[in-house]
Amino acid sequence: MAPSRRQGGSLSEQGTGSGACRQHARPSVVRPRPSAYSEGNSEARDGRTRFLFGAGSFLLAVLAVLPAWRRGLLDDPALGRHLRGPDAIRAGGWPKTDPFLADGATEPWLDAEWLGEWGLWLGERWAGLEGIAAVAKLAIAGTLAGVYLALRRDGRSWPAALGWTGLAALGTSGQWVAGPALFAWPLTLVTVRLCERFHAGACSRRTTWLLWPLFVVWANAGPTFVPGLVLLAATALMECAVGVAGLTFEERDRARDRAAHWIVLLGGALLCTAVNPYGVRLHFWLFRLWTDPVLSSAREAPSFLEAGLWRTGLFVLLFPVLAGATARRPGAVELVLCVALLAAVLAAATVAPLFVVSVTPLLARSAAGLPWLERFRPQPLREGSGPDRSLAALRPCLRTGLLGLVLVAACRGVEGRLAALDRQRTPTATLHRLLEWQRHHPDGEVFHEPEWGGYLIWKGWPDCRPRCDDRQEIRSPGRRANDRLVLRMEWKQLRRMEDEDEILVGVRTDRPVAGYLGSSQKWGPLRVKGGGEADAGAVLFVREQTQDIAKAPTGRDK
Repeated sequence: MAPSRRQGGSLSEQGTGSGACRQHARPSVVRPRPSAYSEGNSEARDGRTRFLFGAGSFLLAVLAVLPAWRRGLLDDPALGRHLRGPDAIRAGGWPKTDPFLADGATEPWLDAEWLGEWGLWLGERWAGLEGIAAVAKLAIAGTLAGVYLALRRDGRSWPAALGWTGLAALGTSGQWVAGPALFAWPLTLVTVRLCERFHAGACSRRTTWLLWPLFVVWANAGPTFVPGLVLLAATALMECAVGVAGLTFEERDRARDRAAHWIVLLGGALLCTAVNPYGVRLHFWLFRLWTDPVLSSAREAPSFLEAGLWRTGLFVLLFPVLAGATARRPGAVELVLCVALLAAVLAAATVAPLFVVSVTPLLARSAAGLPWLERFRPQPLREGSGPDRSLAALRPCLRTGLLGLVLVAACRGVEGRLAALDRQRTPTATLHRLLEWQRHHPDGEVFHEPEWGGYLIWKGWPDCRPRCDDRQEIRSPGRRANDRLVLRMEWKQLRRMEDEDEILVGVRTDRPVAGYLGSSQKWGPLRVKGGGEADAGAVLFVREQTQDIAKAPTGRDK
């Protein structure tokens, strides 16, 4: 039996039938298979797109930080000490005791933030205050650009990613203060992202080994590497819990495999943190500070209604609401990491930016599950099958970092024009007078506000050493109690000061002791020959009725 045209024959045989058959026959379209060249072009276009979006978000973050150059960015009381840290290292090696204060050698102190201090020091040498602000801006804007790239990699549309990045900028704006602590922001974001993505299967084992060199850098950038180790330990414990209580055998088996990997990573990261100038001595010193009862009593729980912390309080409120009230439920690892950072925020307000930048991608993923946002549901992740796809995400970050260095280099052209200190917080003219009096009276006693110590170290060290600064761990218990009694106008302490031959007292004008010294016949305000610029919020008193000194030099930071 001969086969029919419908059942057999080639395309050419089917095309030689009757006219009706030829009329209904559809021409076949042969689609060309994508070549390796076209796939390479697609990846190149994706890389350029990621770079453009990352660079755009970085530049927007730079513009957002720019107004803070004159309002708060350079007003950290410890900034001056950080800027003199590299000079102290070059002069006497790695310090074991404080080299800045008049009696700092009585208490052990390790410079655990030397790497970040060198960055700020180079910025000051390059462009003065503008260079310092540019280095701080690089850390802040780089972190916000990383948040934007993380949101885009999670599948968020660019308007949604831009909106959440702006919200993260709002949440961290209360901590936009130049200092080595800023460099912990991107390190924390990278650590949390690697933990979450490896748990979700979107990150290879090879990529997670980057945590070891990351913790080498982190241990030399500041003591915030301790929360980083806590995050790794929390991830390992959660994987162990899933390996025991998982719903299926396959899930438990994969979780146990990941837990073993995280235990190895945690042990290696702990060893990597010992790669610092002090070795394991740094760990014991940090443990002593954390367990010190006096310092523990000085740590207060953050008040989210004061000092701009309401911005962080917004994220503290959104976290449980979006994580529990939307259709999308967070994963085990991302949930435990954010809870650990939230607990750290409730204990110390300085950890608030780390929580904000880490929880923002989780909030964005959870918000996508809201019913009225169903139409904007993101596209699924486009993940590669190998480690090279994960490592390729570093390229736009490196290019954006080069762009930031170009902006830092350009700050030299605007030196002395954009950045400035807040005269209400740092009365520069008054402090220059104090330093000049101390140079003329090296044996005289100087009493001043603790938050002025950093600026005095910056402008006076090593010739003039201040009495104290903002560090509680350096000041002895007796010195802390004495200063507190003076500021509270305890008469016994004031009479002791009046018995000194040469003493200078510098306080804020809103202190009660300022009113007492101004009305006392044994004290008088410090005069400067030739007049000089005065600060409305600070005043200096000397033991004699009048005292004349040479006019303090004016600096560019006034």
